[in-house]
Amino acid sequence: VEIIYLPEHLELHGPPEGKAGKTAKYTCKAGEANPVPEILWRLEKENEKVEIEEIEGEVSIVRQSQSGYETESQLEVKLDTTYETLLVSCVSTVDGIENDAKSEKLQVSVKEPELPPMIFGLGDGSSLIEGEAVEISCEVEAKSEATLLTWKINGEVRKEDAELVLANEKLTSHFDFKPSIGDREISCKTNNPETNAIKVGINVRKRISTTPTTVKTT
Repeated sequence: VEIIYLPEHLELHGPPEGKAGKTAKYTCKAGEANPVPEILWRLEKENEKVEIEEIEGEVSIVRQSQSGYETESQLEVKLDTTYETLLVSCVSTVDGIENDAKSEKLQVSVKEPELPPMIFGLGDGSSLIEGEAVEISCEVEAKSEATLLTWKINGEVRKEDAELVLANEKLTSHFDFKPSIGDREISCKTNNPETNAIKVGINVRKRISTTPTTVKTT
């Protein structure tokens, strides 16, 4: 006589937080059951209202004994900014049993993606004069995970590992830039690998020197 039974427990594994736009991977591990159970994923997306999505999981056999099967299922979830919190859980069912086995709910915090840095102090980039220094700054959000920043001119490093300082609710790095003829681009990039650099095109005008004229009188 075949004995059918549910898994005694379901274990849920995966990250409790992630950034919007990124993919998070979750694993549901089911204790021994017979026959091979079905696993259903349940996603509760919370914002102003709760949206529930159920996904039938693909089940893999981890271990087989004489009496039953240990199984697991994996799910990849693309995190979205349309919800602030995601509750992930899994449910196991077995043919012939009305009840089911449930995992605990894992609360996942979804963070907004970090914005790229911004450069200030260049104006429109066309009013720079050869040899005349200007103080420019590169700013990122105060909540950024970045701590250092690199300045580049025409793709070449000019100032590396510049410290970011909190000022006016922004993390800021200052750079005394003395433009040269041939400078075409200035950029800054933080040490946070998840953010892109900001690049600004520039045009440096040649300094015009005036020579005083001498008037001869007779």
